[in-house]
Amino acid sequence: MSLRKQPIGFFYNKLKVVFVFFVLLALVFNVHDIFPPSPISSQWHVQNSQYWSAYLDSMLIKVSSKASPLHPFNPNYLTDYRAYRLGLPLSVVDAIKDHRSQNRWINTVTEFQQLTQISDSTLLRIRPFLTFPKAYAKKRAKPLPIKKIDINQATQNDLEALYGIGPVLAQRILRYRERIQAFSDMKQLGEVYGLSASVINQLNQRFSVTDSVTITKIPFAYASLSELSALPYLSYEEARWLVLQRTKSPDDPLDSLMAQANWPTDKVQRIKLYLY
Repeated sequence: MSLRKQPIGFFYNKLKVVFVFFVLLALVFNVHDIFPPSPISSQWHVQNSQYWSAYLDSMLIKVSSKASPLHPFNPNYLTDYRAYRLGLPLSVVDAIKDHRSQNRWINTVTEFQQLTQISDSTLLRIRPFLTFPKAYAKKRAKPLPIKKIDINQATQNDLEALYGIGPVLAQRILRYRERIQAFSDMKQLGEVYGLSASVINQLNQRFSVTDSVTITKIPFAYASLSELSALPYLSYEEARWLVLQRTKSPDDPLDSLMAQANWPTDKVQRIKLYLY
């Protein structure tokens, strides 16, 4: 059986009554010493004890009546003192504290009775003092859509604002954008050396490619070897091979020639951005 402190209000009430009792007891003994007992002392003692017993009862009632009125409260915060005022056993307080230690709440009268196991009559008596929190659903605010910036208009400061991108990577992205004239697809960011998957993911969330991309194209039929080899995505050997195929089959369109090269689809699409 665990020991616990009495509620402070209950302690003060008992202390007052005990103090009054000892004062009156001292007065009785003093009177007894001053005035010797008479033959009718036994009858006097009986009457005297009855008188003081009634007096002490009236004092206890008077002290108790001075206690502050109990106002309605949330039973999730039931204290020892409130339990004492309501006439509830301390086991009720322990049950609620254990329930709250599991981060659980009592929201209805039914839940309160099921947890505390109090009788219907007790619940009817204390019900006016119990107030339960109103159940409500927290409305999750919808995140505002991020207004994306055109990657082809992004500045170094715009790029450095993202976590994981410093001055070196920001300048590298800008130089690559200048080399290819403009990003026509956000996938082209994967071609920039040094960009991790997490950084590319952040770039995709913050930036986008608009439809107003302008790339200068050159005619394939008249482009020289130096002009073709200077284009992005074409090495010198690949440009030389295209010129050779164009010479052999001048009437074949560009798509037909590149189909013969068996290059990846993405590479073909990138090269066609600069030729017509």
